[in-house]
Order: sequence, then structure tokens, then C-alpha cells
Amino acid sequence: MGITVGVDTGGTFTDFIFRDQMGWRAFKVPSTPADPAEAVLSGLAEIEAGGNAIGEVVHGTTVATNAALQGRGARVAFVTTQGFRDLLNLGRQARRELYDLDQEGLPPLVARKLCFEVRERLSAAGEVLRAPGEQELHSLGQALRRAGAEAVAVCLLFSFLDPSHERRVREALAGTGLPVTISSDVLPQHREYERAVATVLNASVTPLMTGYLERLERALGSVRLRIMQSSGGCARAELAARMPIHTLLSGPAGGVVAGAWTARAMGAERLVTFDMGGTSTDVATYEGAFRVTQSATIGEWPLPVPVLDIHTVGAGGGSLAYRDAGGALAVGPQSAGADPGPAAYGRGRQPTVTDAHLALGWLDPARVAGGRVRPSEELAREAIARMARSLELDELSAAEGVARVAETHMAGALWRITAERGRDPRQFALVAFGGAGPLHAASLAATLSLGRVIVPPAPGAFSAFGMAVSDVTRHAVRGLARRGRAIGRLELERFLAELALENRRELELDASEGLDSAELSARYAGQSHELAVPYPGGPDGLDRAVASFHAEHKRLFGHADPSRPVELVAAGLRTTLARGVAEVPGPPRGSSDPSRAATGTRRIRWRGWVEATVFARERLLAGARIAGPALVTEETSTTLVPPGFTASVHPSGCLELTRT
Repeated sequence: MGITVGVDTGGTFTDFIFRDQMGWRAFKVPSTPADPAEAVLSGLAEIEAGGNAIGEVVHGTTVATNAALQGRGARVAFVTTQGFRDLLNLGRQARRELYDLDQEGLPPLVARKLCFEVRERLSAAGEVLRAPGEQELHSLGQALRRAGAEAVAVCLLFSFLDPSHERRVREALAGTGLPVTISSDVLPQHREYERAVATVLNASVTPLMTGYLERLERALGSVRLRIMQSSGGCARAELAARMPIHTLLSGPAGGVVAGAWTARAMGAERLVTFDMGGTSTDVATYEGAFRVTQSATIGEWPLPVPVLDIHTVGAGGGSLAYRDAGGALAVGPQSAGADPGPAAYGRGRQPTVTDAHLALGWLDPARVAGGRVRPSEELAREAIARMARSLELDELSAAEGVARVAETHMAGALWRITAERGRDPRQFALVAFGGAGPLHAASLAATLSLGRVIVPPAPGAFSAFGMAVSDVTRHAVRGLARRGRAIGRLELERFLAELALENRRELELDASEGLDSAELSARYAGQSHELAVPYPGGPDGLDRAVASFHAEHKRLFGHADPSRPVELVAAGLRTTLARGVAEVPGPPRGSSDPSRAATGTRRIRWRGWVEATVFARERLLAGARIAGPALVTEETSTTLVPPGFTASVHPSGCLELTRT
């Protein structure tokens, strides 16, 4: 059968985790931004060279993400209903800066010369008012070729009620050889602007993603390839190639799935996942279930497909530190990435957060990425010193400032997903992972009064672990085509049954395989935005869902009106097949004396110089207890235990940091 390997491509490193006869093992290799597949195949070859037969690879990839953010996708032509050619440029009336009278609109997602119209029309009730003509569609194909289009996005008005016209356009354009994406496949819901954006984004990255995945599958041969989805599960590569928009947040989603494992292992009811990687920091909450949203963004654009509710800030180990236009110290969101990387790696000159870590003594250069790279403390200090002179600061003050400014960004992200959403941070545990997350976790927990800090095993590859243990899932959402009347329970059940069949067909599951969970998007009559609430099914399922809507509205906005009519505008169904991947075993039991794991001491900066004991995490046994100041080093990350904190080893293998 072979082993399962989780692979997470990041901005600086590509992470690998797998379980062999020796247990779970994790390592990192430098990412290869010019060709991400190179790093993936290199790491997999290393695993096979160790005598392991690989049976399955679950991969979180940034190929589609980077293409969407950097505008490197295919040249897309946009096809819409006559009279709506300027739909993408008009967008919504919402303003990014409410009181800025001179703000500029977003650049056009598709140039107007690449926007085409079709004479067709459906009514708001889904009735056919005009069908597209064959000759017109033939002429459209010729116009697309003359325009130099490389992909086509089709979004017709009210197509979520009846997709037949979009399918007819796709069939007519088949002879052009261009990949065609239709909105009724991507996002069959109301709100034509968001639906159009999602369709264009999917069309733009499809050729690139298809080529990338085909290359990986050719190289992997008989090894099964699954791709992590933004909604928190994995799916077969063919589905990801056809609908790459569902992979745009695949890396961060792996971290949230891994956080769910932590919740079970530690018996934690509420936790915040804190994933600080090389380019960004991703945070999310977990309270016994995944929180899925359709209000995410990718860059400046809405991402209205189902994704885990993750908030991202541009503060990672590779985030650049600099003097801004006002003369103040700034960090991010620009990143050094993997090339040139932090100044300590010898190719870049501008300082990063990682360079500050080295200057403060928080990192042992010999232990970074398991010794695969050897950063230079001297080069890091030189880069920090150059910036310090421009700020009229000494080197250490500048390095401490970089760390604190980065923490300010991260604290703001944590506050936003807890207190700003009506959650008391004191009731949450902070699960810290990513290559740099465990270095800042204790300080952030103290700032926000979070209950405790949990550092899982192999934190630097923990998102990859989430991919390795993720379930096979598909999350389908459809608009409820009802105008002027409420949907009945039996009608809703039939609708959800259709979604269940669709999910199983896409996942290649039998009718008896997988578990379904449904949710409804509801709003008060007259509102323009919805809330998602679970639909439990059964004779009183609709009543319970409406009651949940009132309660959630009250929690989020402070008021509810049970006497007001509630509209159901969409239904979603998540089908999950548990893959049964074994979880991480805890550390061996024995003497809990931590001195057996001590490897020496290291002078670190923490509000002054202090002498920290250095421990090798792989030697720490369950029950061991460490008093700060201390550094716990391992293959993929380092945990900083500041003065005033203690760290203990949980039977699950997690480190638990508490304030003393």
C-alpha cells in the first residue's frame, strides 16, 4: 500500500511529514519558487531513498494562490449576458476607505476588450426569455480566437437557477480548444459580481494548475495524489485541476485541520491556531467544528467559495523590516521569500524577522531546518545594523523592535478573530506552529491573556501533518431557486439529496460511503447578507435551523427579531470520508527529568540578556517540566520559553506553556 506523505509548499520552505516504522518524521527543503514541483519531487525522492514506498501524497500548494495574487494566470476572456459587459468593472458600491473621496477603484480583472456579450436572458424566476443562437455562438468562438484569449470564463445572468445556457455556450466553444469555465459549476448562487469574479479567477489559474498537477502525476506514477482544499479536506488531483479556486487557501487549511487534532489530543474545547510561516501568519478559531465562510478574499478580490474561516497578515519569518516613509520601523507585508531569502542566508541584504531572531539569539544556526541550511548570525546582525543606522538605533534595539512590530501585527490578527467576534480570548488556548510560531507564542499569549500555549509535535511541518491526516471531503453550495415562497422540508431534503449525489460522484464514492453535514444560508427578509447555520434534518429541522439563525444573529450583532420572516437563500452540503490515517503517538514514558534532554546553554535577548538552557525536544519524555528561560529545539522549529513561563510535556507529545 505504501506510506502517506503530507507536503506543504510555503514561501520559504517546503515541508514534508510521513510515518514509517520509526514513527512520524518531518523535514524541510528550501522551496523553489520558479518551479515548485522541483522541491516537492526532491523531498519525495529523499523519502524513497530512505527505503520507504510511497502510496499516497496529500499536497497543499500555492501554485494557484501565487498566480492569482501576482496576476500571472492565463489571459481570460469574459462572456456574459447582453447588457452586462461592464459587470466586472462596476463591481459593488462598497468602498474600501469610506471617507476617501480620491480613492481609485480596483484594476479591471479582465480588460474590457476581452469582455463579450451573448444575447440570452433568464428571468429572475429562472424562466427562459431568450436562448442563445447557434450562429452567434459560432461568431463568439471566432472573436475569442482573434482576441488572443487563453481561457474563457462564462457568467450569465441568473444561471444559478438554470445552467442550460452556460452549458450550451461551453459546448459551442469546445471547438476553439480553449479551457472554458462556467459559473454554474464554480458558484451556482446569487450575486452575479462575486460569481463572475470566482469564475474568472478559476479560469485564469486552471491552465497553470493543470500543467503543474499533470507534471506531478507523471513523476509520481502509480502513487495517488490528493490536493488539499481550502474548505478543510483533500480531493483527487483531477478535481483540483478543474476547480483550482478551491485550493487558494490550501496551506493554511492544513494548519486548521491539524489544530483540530490538537484539540482532541489535549482535551481543549476552544483554541486559536497560530501558524507563523516564512511569508505570513494565519490564524483561525476552532470550537469543536470547522468554521467555513464564503466571505474570504484573495488579494483585493472576493473569494466567495467555501473556505475555512482564516485570517492572514503579512508577518512571517521572511517578512522584510525597513524604515518607512515616515521614518518609523515597519515589518511586512513584503517578504524575502525563498529567493533571495533572509539576509542570513547570504543572498539578500534587507533584514527580515528571521534575521532579528538570529540577532537576539533565539535561533541556533546549526538547528535551522534540521541543519539543511546554515544561516549566518554575522550576516543577520550586519543587515539589522544597516537598518538600525537609518533609524538611529543600536543593533539590539532594532532587532527587538522588529520582533515586537511583527508581534503587534500578529496580536491584531488574534484579537480580530476572538474579541472582535464576540469571543473572550481568555477562554481559548493558543496552538502555535509554523517555523516561527513557537518563538512568539508565549509573548502573544501574555499580551492577549490567552489561557495557555500549546506547541504540537513537529510544529514547523504541522500544516503538512494536517494534510496527511485530512479526510476526503467536498463542500457543495447551491442557491435555492425560490421566489416569493418558503421552501418546504421535503423539497429541501430532495435538494440536499441531489447535492449528496453530486459530491459522491465527484469524490468517486459509493452511495454508502461518507457522512453528510448540511447548512443553510439565511437572512432576515430585506437583508443583503446571510449567516450560515447548521441544518440538522428531521421533521423539526427547519425550525431548529431558523432558531439557530436568530441565536447566531444575536451573538454576532447584539440583536435578533424572531417575529421577522427569515429567508433561506442557499444550502450547502459537506460530504466527508474519513481516511483513517493514524495519529501522532505521544513521546515514550520514562524519567521525566528534563536535564537528560539539556544540550547546553545559549545567551538570548529577552528584555535584557539572559542565559537560556537549550533542550532537544526529541529527548524530552512525557511529564518533563522546564522552567524558562529556555529554548526547545527540534528538526523543524524552536520554542522559546521566556522567563516567567514553564513548559511541560503532555502525554500526546504537545508542549504546554503556562505563565508562572
